[in-house]
Amino acid sequence: SLLFGQQYGQASLALSILAGGYLINALVGRVGSYLKAEGHSNYFLYNNLAAVLLNLGLNIVLIPNYGMIGAAIATSSSIAFTNILMFLEVWRKERVVTIPQKIFKVILAGLIPLIMVILLDNLLFASTPFWFLIPAGLIYYLLYGVTFLKVLGLGEEEKEVLLRVGELTGFREEIKILLKKIEKLI
Repeated sequence: SLLFGQQYGQASLALSILAGGYLINALVGRVGSYLKAEGHSNYFLYNNLAAVLLNLGLNIVLIPNYGMIGAAIATSSSIAFTNILMFLEVWRKERVVTIPQKIFKVILAGLIPLIMVILLDNLLFASTPFWFLIPAGLIYYLLYGVTFLKVLGLGEEEKEVLLRVGELTGFREEIKILLKKIEKLI
């Protein structure tokens, strides 16, 4: 609301609610594609039909009372419900877990610096000033990088990408040296 006006500030809660539904969608993996690929497209159809009916029903109930927030809740709920249902069906039919194994480490690597920045903000300010967003963002990404390297480390793919970027920019040898220093720290 500070940059674009009050109407955008009101939409931030709806956007956060929608992001939660899509986060669950990303967390469970590509379950819809997996069901279709394994020949269970009828389950995919039934789940999406249930999602449409749930979304429609929740929209009818929630929008008159809660407006945009109600629509976000309805959409997020139907997305989450469908994906969780398909995840359970993939598990029941194929005994496959579609959640990436590293997801909990990635979440940990993101939450630790976030909590630290929020605590720093709460210690320093009663109300967060606008100017603090830039140093807070820099602190977050610095802490995230360190935490990510400590928790997950650099995989071979990341090293190859960094070396290729170094090759394209003319800093391949410098990046090789940097990667060796990072490996010693980890």
